[in-house]
Amino acid sequence: MKTLMNIQTGNIRRVENKEADFLTGGKNPVWKFIPKSEWKSNRKTNPSVIQEETQTTSEEKTTKSGKRKANK
Repeated sequence: MKTLMNIQTGNIRRVENKEADFLTGGKNPVWKFIPKSEWKSNRKTNPSVIQEETQTTSEEKTTKSGKRKANK
């Protein structure tokens, strides 16, 4: 996982490596790499970042037996 910040809006996101490479590539990238510590400090002061992160990661959960279980 990589931490990116949108240059125009200042939004901070944690994304997979492939998506991070895609977003930061090109002639005029809108996203740039930042340290994870900035994301952590922003997460503590801005609760909306926590909600966005949990919504994307908790779409499906796997039980102990390995079966996938959809969120209710």
